[in-house]
Amino acid sequence: FPITVLNSSGVNESIADNDALANVILADLNSCDEGDEKFGLGTGSELGKLKLFMTDAPYPIDSIESAYVRITEILMKYESGDARDFVLTDSIMVINIFELRNGVTETLTDTLINPGTVSGFSLIIDSAVINLKDGRAFDLKVPSGAQSGVKVKLSSDLEIIADEEVNVLLDFDLSKSFVPKGNDNNPNGINGFNFKPVLRAINLAEAGLITGQIFDASDNQTIEGVTITLNDSDGEFYASTFSEVSGSYALMGIDPGTYTLVIEKEGYILQEQSVTIIAQETLTADFELVID
Repeated sequence: FPITVLNSSGVNESIADNDALANVILADLNSCDEGDEKFGLGTGSELGKLKLFMTDAPYPIDSIESAYVRITEILMKYESGDARDFVLTDSIMVINIFELRNGVTETLTDTLINPGTVSGFSLIIDSAVINLKDGRAFDLKVPSGAQSGVKVKLSSDLEIIADEEVNVLLDFDLSKSFVPKGNDNNPNGINGFNFKPVLRAINLAEAGLITGQIFDASDNQTIEGVTITLNDSDGEFYASTFSEVSGSYALMGIDPGTYTLVIEKEGYILQEQSVTIIAQETLTADFELVID
C-alpha cells in the first residue's frame, strides 16, 4: 500500500512498506465515507454552475521561495436540507499558493450543482511544505485540515440559481496562515512555521478589483516590492499586496465601499489615496513615488 507525502518540491512522494499506517488510513477513510457524498443532481437547466478559484494575500517577507499545500477534497454545505456536506471535488491538487498573487488565481472546481443557498466550504488539506530561498524546507503540521477540513466562511449569502453561473474566490491569507517561528526579520532566524490556515470566500459578482502600476517619479522606472495596503473607512486593515518587477499590482475580491490606499516603500515618501469600490468594476490606481 503506497503512502504518499508532499516533499519540498510540491511533489507527492511514495513511501513503501507501511502496512500498519495503511490500515489506519483505510479505517479512517472508511469511517468518513458515510458523511460526505455526492447527492443526486437535477438535469439540464435545473442546475446552476459554481466556479471556485483560489488566490492569496501575499506574504510580507521576501525570504519565501514557495508554499505548497495538498488539497484532497473540497466540500460545500447548503444552508438548509441535508446536513451532510456536498463533495465538489475529490481530485487531489498540489498548489503553490505563494504564486497566487496580484490577480493570479488557480481554478479549484468548475461544476454543476443543485440550486440553493450555500452556507460555506471546507478544504481538506493533508500536508503543507514551505521552502525558503536559502534552501531550507519545512514540513508543516496541519492542525485539523485532514480530519474535518479547513472551514471557509462566506462574506454574504451565496445563492445558486438554475441555469446561472456563480464565481467564488477563496482568498488564502498567507501572512496569517504561515506564522514564522523565531525572528522573521532575519531569514537565518526563522526555525520553522506554524500552519493555521485562514481563508475567506467572496462572491465575485458582489466584489470589485483594484489594479495599478508603481513608478519612480525621477526616472519613470517601475518599482518592485512596494507595499500596497487597503484600509477600510474606519482605518482598519482590509487587504495588502506587493508590486511585481513590472511595478504592477492587483487587489481582488473587495467589498463595495470607500477605502484608503496606502503606498509605501523604504526610501520613498508615503502616499495615500481615497478610493471607492463598486461591485463588478475595476478601479485603476497608478502611483509615482518621490524619493525621500
